[in-house]
Amino acid sequence: MAQSNQLPPPTPMLPEGRVGPGQSPAVGVDPRGIPMQPYQPAPGLPMQNMPSGSDSSAGNPYWAGMCNTCGTSFWPQACADCGPWSRCPWGACGPEGRVWASVDLLLWWTRGLNLPPLLTRGTGLTNPGVLGQPGTTIIFGNGALGESMRVGVRPRVGFWIDDCQTLGVEGSFVYLGQIVDHFDFCFPPGDVVGRPFFNTDPTVNAQDAELVNVPGVLAGCVSIVATSEFYSADANLRRNLCCNCDSRIDLVGGFRYAHLSDSLSITETLTNLDPQRGVVGEGYIVRDSFRAVNNFYGGQFGLAGEFRSGALFVDWRALVGLGATHHVIFIDGSTTFIDPVTPLPTVTQPGGLLAQPSNIGRWDRSSFSVLPEIAVNLGYAVAPGLRLFVGYTFLYWNNVARAGDQINLRVDARQLPTRTGPGTGTDPQFILNRTDFWAQGINFGLQVRY
Repeated sequence: MAQSNQLPPPTPMLPEGRVGPGQSPAVGVDPRGIPMQPYQPAPGLPMQNMPSGSDSSAGNPYWAGMCNTCGTSFWPQACADCGPWSRCPWGACGPEGRVWASVDLLLWWTRGLNLPPLLTRGTGLTNPGVLGQPGTTIIFGNGALGESMRVGVRPRVGFWIDDCQTLGVEGSFVYLGQIVDHFDFCFPPGDVVGRPFFNTDPTVNAQDAELVNVPGVLAGCVSIVATSEFYSADANLRRNLCCNCDSRIDLVGGFRYAHLSDSLSITETLTNLDPQRGVVGEGYIVRDSFRAVNNFYGGQFGLAGEFRSGALFVDWRALVGLGATHHVIFIDGSTTFIDPVTPLPTVTQPGGLLAQPSNIGRWDRSSFSVLPEIAVNLGYAVAPGLRLFVGYTFLYWNNVARAGDQINLRVDARQLPTRTGPGTGTDPQFILNRTDFWAQGINFGLQVRY
């Protein structure tokens, strides 16, 4: 005799939303009075194989997504569309919405650019700012630059590939606007100012300083410009590990790219006042330029999850990227001789002070890097599919090259250029110096799900 697949007549559920003795879970009314539609067997699942007997409180995983156990969910349809006989036997993993998009306003701080002493004040011609000498003070450098708050943006998009919302893809982009720090120093006639370095000329081999502003010798101004830029992008697969009516934990893995570049330029504008040093009124423009570019390419993996309680939610992620960082260092320098008196033709020779022919050029290197990220958001669902949140993110990146760390203060003064040409020597040499970088701060965001 053929077995009938007809569902039993509707039976109301108990007020608390659980199935009572002898009641069928196929149809009913949830605790808020929303009618439940009969569940149909998934393709290939005969009626006689349907589990029966107890609800999820007894440990039956088929009931974990039914509305009799999700009756307190903030969104009425969070579980009503997916029951034990649909294509998602334990219910679609929340939150609601198969597609999501968000945008964050970032208020972040980053690790600054470390600088050696670049500008000093001395006591006279015998000590124009030599480090370690009595009376020498540092005007600029010997610390970090560019640690002020930076404003940026972070869009993120994603969607679930399957109806059960257990397999999805997502991508994000972080951009911190370029910051520029500009410092201009023009010194009064009585100031004694120099640029310190260690003179490796064998006849000196000691701390020294280039003259910038000395009464009766030179009058000078110094302009220092520093820039910094950071952005990052990733693309990931998300695979659910576990979920219930108010939380989920996903495994995340994919590709990560990050870019960090910064630069430092130092420009001296000098006027000769000493006839024994040349034509009075002759001008010199001395320029040093350092730029470091870092690009990270690698894979990343980690966990992401969310917990919901009514309209409130907390989402988080912890990821680590492993890959290679490609460093490109650009060093350039020049000295321009200007004689408005004679007048001799303007001449520009390679080499400033800290950038000389021995280290000028482009330098490429690569390093293994680790790039972890931790983020957490606290939010509120103001309407179905619309959420507001505030959060915190910390990002770390090791083995990066910064422009300030590529400055080598060991200079052979014999290599300093003259009007007739550059000098000779082997210092300063290029030595790749690596450090770490971090970015952290708060974010304010809006998310749309549908």
